[in-house]
Formats: sequence, structure tokens, C-alpha cells
Amino acid sequence: DGCAIVWSAWSGRQLRRLRHGLKVRLFEVHVFPDGDRVATLGSDERALIWSTASGEVLQRLRARGEKVQGPRKHHAMWVFPQGDRVVTGASYAWEDPVVVWNATDGKALMRLAQLGDNIRAFELSPCGTRLVTGGSSSLVVWDAESGRQLVELAGRPKWVSGIAVSERAEKVVVNSIAGWLLVFDGVAGGITHHLLLYATVFAFAIFPGGRMLVAQSNSEVGIWDMELGLRVGSVE
Repeated sequence: DGCAIVWSAWSGRQLRRLRHGLKVRLFEVHVFPDGDRVATLGSDERALIWSTASGEVLQRLRARGEKVQGPRKHHAMWVFPQGDRVVTGASYAWEDPVVVWNATDGKALMRLAQLGDNIRAFELSPCGTRLVTGGSSSLVVWDAESGRQLVELAGRPKWVSGIAVSERAEKVVVNSIAGWLLVFDGVAGGITHHLLLYATVFAFAIFPGGRMLVAQSNSEVGIWDMELGLRVGSVE
């Protein structure tokens, strides 16, 4: 019904319903670190920041008067761990594919784009200092504070459908076709390992510490050591 629901973690009681819009499907819901705000992204291509206490909309994020697009298959929004900024992304968009916003006043702080490229996936590092974008012709690590391009990763796949990033993007993992996960050195820019899962990969994430990776395919949930490039276990 186009609503995000705020619940009490102590009692399990429903506290408030945030109506993003009628006949709207919510793609993304993110809680700010302070717990006082929620960001939502819907199929109406609007990104909204809400007060969890009052239920009112605090900010509406729009890029140059256009709607913020929310792709169905990719993460389209992240809240920075400091709670001061929000980043949104538009898949297959040539203009303003990734925008970093001020969460307080709703103004765009920077726009990250490779000339002649369209973004297919992006990921914010857990510490909030790095952004990684994957497009039709590039895979780039950015400084999330300045918007400066730090390194372009070499040997990227032709099709990027998902990205995982370690704490400061020392490691970047990219989902390719045919059951491969590619592990990159996010500083030097090269591929360190090819992880073959022999199946379609649905989801994957890097463990805290940056060495281990968990990946879900249509056959299992496997755990990989990215230093060795070896599968070390599975989850039943």
C-alpha cells in the first residue's frame, strides 16, 4: 500500500505508518543511525526523508528538477553511517546517475558520473568514505567526501549486476555472469581472485574485517576466503 511501518523494537508494537504514496511499491527503506529519521525510495521515483516521531516528510530529494530513479534490481539508496548524507542512484541513467545529498537541507552536494557511461550498480563502503560505481564501461572507486575518482578497476566484467565493498574499499567484489564473483584490489585496481560458484549468484556480502565473503546462489550459501580465493565452508 505504499507505506513504510515504524515498529517498537522493545514491544513489537506498530508506532507509525509512513505513506510514501498510493499504489507505490517501496524499493528501499533505510533507518538513519540516530533512529529519528527514515529514508524511502519508491516506484514513483521519489526519495523522501521522514521524521519517525511525527511522520512528516522532512526532505524530498530531486536532481535538477528530475525524479530520482529507483532501479528494481540494484541498491538505489544508502544512508551514510554519520547520518549527514544520503546517496541515490539511477540505473541506466546518463545524467546524474549517482548523487550525494545533504540529509538536512535536501541539497545535492556532488554528482558522480563517468563520461559516456551509465551506472548499473553502486555501493557505499561501511565507513562511508568510499563509493564504488559499476557501469557499462567502467568500475570506479570514488572518494565519497570530495567526489574525486581514486582508481578505475581494471579487468571488470562486461555486465555488473552487484557490488560488495570492504570497510574502506580495500576489496571490491563484483557479480558477473555465469556464476563468477570477481575480487578486486580496491587500492591497486587489479583482480586478485576469480571465485567460481557454478550457479547464479543472488546475493553476496563481505564480513567485517574484509577477508571473508558469503555468497548465496541457487544451490547453496557458501563462505569464501578472499585472501586465498578458496571456498572454506557453507551454510545449510
